[in-house]
Amino acid sequence: MRSLNRTLPQREGPKEKPDATPVINIACLLVVAALGPYLSQQLGIRTEQIVNYFMFIFLFYKIIHTKYIGVFRIQIWAWLSITIVGFVNSMLSNYETEWVNLNASKIAGILSGLDNMLSPFTVFLTISTLTLTLDQSQAKEVLRTVSKIIILLLSLNSVLALAYIVVDLTAILSPFWSPGWQGTTPALDMGRITGIFALPFEAGVTYSLGLFLVIYILKTENPTIQLYGFLSLIVVGGALTVSKAFLFIGGPLGLAYSLSKSSAKNHDNRSATVVKLLGFSLVVVLLLSSLEWFASEWAGWTYLSRFFVTTIDDPVFFFSGGRFGADGLLNGKIAYVRDVSPLFGLGFNAYAGIDNAYLEIFAFAGLSGLFFYLVLFLSWLIFGFRYCPLLSKNYEPENGLFWCIVTNFVIAGLGAPVLTINRFATISFVIFTILLTMPYLRHEPNTILPVALRQG
Repeated sequence: MRSLNRTLPQREGPKEKPDATPVINIACLLVVAALGPYLSQQLGIRTEQIVNYFMFIFLFYKIIHTKYIGVFRIQIWAWLSITIVGFVNSMLSNYETEWVNLNASKIAGILSGLDNMLSPFTVFLTISTLTLTLDQSQAKEVLRTVSKIIILLLSLNSVLALAYIVVDLTAILSPFWSPGWQGTTPALDMGRITGIFALPFEAGVTYSLGLFLVIYILKTENPTIQLYGFLSLIVVGGALTVSKAFLFIGGPLGLAYSLSKSSAKNHDNRSATVVKLLGFSLVVVLLLSSLEWFASEWAGWTYLSRFFVTTIDDPVFFFSGGRFGADGLLNGKIAYVRDVSPLFGLGFNAYAGIDNAYLEIFAFAGLSGLFFYLVLFLSWLIFGFRYCPLLSKNYEPENGLFWCIVTNFVIAGLGAPVLTINRFATISFVIFTILLTMPYLRHEPNTILPVALRQG
């Protein structure tokens, strides 16, 4: 990443290099908790909720006294503005139609909506506060370590998913699924195996992130035989979900990232190695799919083959999973919001869930919330163009990783609320926040602060 640093020594004298171990431990804890089970399915309490809020409260004093957290003021205020609009409107609105979620109480709906917005926000504040105490080399160390943990955990989930094809692992996996197994049972009936994830989309975007991280490690470290196995498991696990988020978004982005250059030595050899590994993984998937036994055992092969048919009556309806098109499931919901409360939406308690990030914001916070949501993304795009150039001599593997994640956020958001969805929101914000802080960090502990921080 392009740095804002200067290499002049500080007048205050040498500073002791901070210890990155606590940051690594907390970041890994957040990731592991995000992939943990429900502590109470009846109450809908997840491990990641407890850990996210506990770490935020534990570090609250440090967070509010972090001098340089202000570099993220636009993102912070945009996120808070969406939350405030949704909360206030939830308290004031009283809409009751067939589209409104009447299965849960208004208070339960408000609390659920607040959790969706606040949980990833606490992760952002926690990780940014901790990372701003490091220098760039330490931040990269944290990024690589956390990436390896995510890759390992997703690979283990792929093993469980493969085993589920021949062995019923419901007793082991069900504590990780949402209450009532909503969305999970229909997916399993279609052969879309997700392991511990409740929904194919949730698994698909997470495996996409895992693919980006494997490629990032391959670009920054010497490839090992273990990475061959991990990459194969990530690709196979993503394919078993039959999620369009992985097949048509994460997969192509990962391939593009693997072809990008690197500032590391012998980057051409490493890029070639990445392409070979992706090719190897694709061969593994095709071999498994071509085996008569595998095709007969995995019901998802029939579902996957639908994407290769030549005639589709309504392509928009088909590729959006029924969300849009002539008979799209979201058409009536959005039309109702547009007619009743287009400016501020219906509040958090309006819907049980909308499978589109932009329309979900519009539904509970209206055009005002959607405006702040777009401001949030615009701030990330400006950051990327300024500090993460793709076509420059300053290119680093972190630049490509940043753009893969942002692009995934933007496109995959058409299929679900990517920034607030369970598990993925926490994991992605841990990685993404580290990337956001890097340009503001010293190259070494004994260099002066970046210009932007000294002026802010």
